[in-house]
Amino acid sequence: MVQMIVHLITVYVDLPMSMAMSLIGLGDWERLPVEKTGPATDHTTLRFGFFMYIETSNPRQDGDRAILQSKLFLPSGDSGERCLQFYYHMYGEHIGELKVLYSESDDIDKELWRETKNMGNQWHLKGVQLPPGSSPYRVKFVGIRGSGYQGDVAIDDVFFTDGKCPPNANITP
Repeated sequence: MVQMIVHLITVYVDLPMSMAMSLIGLGDWERLPVEKTGPATDHTTLRFGFFMYIETSNPRQDGDRAILQSKLFLPSGDSGERCLQFYYHMYGEHIGELKVLYSESDDIDKELWRETKNMGNQWHLKGVQLPPGSSPYRVKFVGIRGSGYQGDVAIDDVFFTDGKCPPNANITP
């Protein structure tokens, strides 16, 4: 099983070029333009642009994991509540998993969300409520390859908001 960890430089993922440089050659989470593979469009423009994508072609095998890890964040303001929002795309016969993990400075991962099925050839908005806390924390996106190469998993437009997740943060555009 292959496992790679990539550190996010920024909170927002329609990733800047500086982020792309740290991803080249790792072969797991990749910053891709839309004409390469995966979704037909990115979420931001619905025409052109970039998204993060896990490669499932050879030499990847069933169960290989790709981990995209944030920097360490300080706790949110007065309420202690923060919402992680992102768009995700999971399409194909051999979909594996996409997870969101949360860990405080003790580095023990807590699973906050998971999807394991083909969601169709479209982007979906997801809001994940982060646990309130007073310690620094990080979030991780974990992509796990399914039983074959026909299972694309991608994320785009990752952002945080203080407070509770809005009720419409689990919609399909």
